[in-house]
Amino acid sequence: MKIVEFLREFEGAIAALLGTVLGSVSTLVASKLIERTGRIKYYFDDIEPEFLISDGAGGHDSVAEGDKPCTMKLHLRMEILNTSSIVKTLRDFKIVVLLEKERFETCVYYHIHDAIGTPKPKFQRLHIVNAPPGQIIGYDIFCNVKLPRTSYSKILLVASNHHNRKVKTMITNRRKQKKAWKSANRNLNH
Repeated sequence: MKIVEFLREFEGAIAALLGTVLGSVSTLVASKLIERTGRIKYYFDDIEPEFLISDGAGGHDSVAEGDKPCTMKLHLRMEILNTSSIVKTLRDFKIVVLLEKERFETCVYYHIHDAIGTPKPKFQRLHIVNAPPGQIIGYDIFCNVKLPRTSYSKILLVASNHHNRKVKTMITNRRKQKKAWKSANRNLNH
């Protein structure tokens, strides 16, 4: 009985105390959720796929189209933007080339630049990127992919995000490029 009387006597103070604690906890949870919102955005520029076939003398010749086995040499500029307010980590970068129903994967490498900004002849495999919040990180990346013929339908970048989930991002879609070129040529001819 004494407990019930005590609670009735200090009912307002206990309610205020509980309200303060619940308000603090909900503010903390909401701020942590807002902090984690945001995502990783990729930007690709200067995409240069080149098809190389063996010339038989130990060298390579560049070709445009054909049914011969080749190596696709891909150079591009990749920029990563983290729109959240915490550091996000990306790992295990791969370039995936889709050729009709076939899939070809390879590792991604990037050029190491010196302090002046000129590329050295050194390169390194792109393993892990810690994307700082609200900043853009740029890489000049490249890879070589062995293909059964000199064509592709799509080129994708695949990486594991900070939740260990695979993230696929389209680098280029050849079908859409061909349609855009046909449309642009049609508009120029009329």
